Amino acid sequence: MLYGIASLAAVSNRFLYSSSWISAKMKGTIGVLATRNLHRNLPRNMQLAMLLALILGYATWTSVNVDVQLNFAENQSLAGNGSDVSCLLKDANDTSFLPELMNIDGVANTALEKHFALESVEGLIELRAISFDNWKSAAYYQDDSFTFDDHDLSSSPLSTNNSIILERLVARSLGLSIGNTITLTHEDHSWVLLISGLFGPEPNLVTGSDGSNPEYLAERTWSYVGLEMSDALEDIIEFQSKLLIKLSSHDQASDIANELELRNYPIYKIKSYTDYSSLETSLSSTFLILHIVGVVFSTFLAIFGVWALMASIRYQRREETRSLRKRGLERSTLSNLFFWEVVPLTPFMLLGILVGFVTAFGVTFSFQGAATPLVLPQFSVGLFSLLLILPVFAAVVVTLRASCHVRKGRLI
Repeated sequence: MLYGIASLAAVSNRFLYSSSWISAKMKGTIGVLATRNLHRNLPRNMQLAMLLALILGYATWTSVNVDVQLNFAENQSLAGNGSDVSCLLKDANDTSFLPELMNIDGVANTALEKHFALESVEGLIELRAISFDNWKSAAYYQDDSFTFDDHDLSSSPLSTNNSIILERLVARSLGLSIGNTITLTHEDHSWVLLISGLFGPEPNLVTGSDGSNPEYLAERTWSYVGLEMSDALEDIIEFQSKLLIKLSSHDQASDIANELELRNYPIYKIKSYTDYSSLETSLSSTFLILHIVGVVFSTFLAIFGVWALMASIRYQRREETRSLRKRGLERSTLSNLFFWEVVPLTPFMLLGILVGFVTAFGVTFSFQGAATPLVLPQFSVGLFSLLLILPVFAAVVVTLRASCHVRKGRLI
């Protein structure tokens, strides 16, 4: 480890030495003098370069992490609600109002889900009867939640009334796979269904310390069957019908939900995905707000640290500054000289941003948990990152430039 740190330090020193010629090539005589000064004080400038890389890297990593969490919270809400807007039907078979609903500005697609449950050897299984082709155009889902033989969602896996897309956790627990059959029962009725696909997160296999009591753990979800099967069960089982409404823009969800409340449709429990909340999502939102405040505060505290470090460096160089002033260098020339000494540190700032992105990417896909959730975080660079990284970069440059200014009456 110590050898690795020493090697990294050596590489960083060589990189700073190489990048120091930026000033010489871009600023002529002042640049050459700045380059020589940088070479004479390489360790000191290396410390500043590492600090700048750390500030930009931290700002990038944390701001991208905030965007990932914001995207994750939105996806969780969409998955919980089923789509942008959802509602329950008062009469499970009354869909006469759908053509009028489709004429509402902003409504893109609708799909019907019929919810019910049947028994299996694993216990009660929640089922959702859907018309798959229509459903996937209106519902929220992540492609990797489904598995089919052809690894494709282009063909309907529920084309017959004896097919099922089985919950993955149930399939793993029973040792079943695509192409096998599963028997479901209700009172004295039974149905043998062909497994045409799997749905849900991939469970983790957990065992005891001695390898005993193996158990699959994942967030409980549900299985899908075709609407034809629900039609056949209509006289046996009572369904709850849920309507999923896909919008042309997520931003319209609350407005459309409010508009549906005012219309005399045979629906109730109208929810936009922004209304979907739980204790977990509420706590996540609170921690996210605290995290955002912490990111902004710590970043600007770090920028203040750059100013303090530059002030300390100027104080250490007060004798050099007096000597250069006695030789006739103007204050503006001295300010430019000091600034062009730090210009070669810019590549370290860009390197810090790159490392921040790589770190955020790695953290996003390193999720570890006993029970795998249905929705996993996805790498996302959004508005918050853009609103923080660019201003932080600009603020650091402005701080460096301002701290290099030699004011009238002062030689440090």
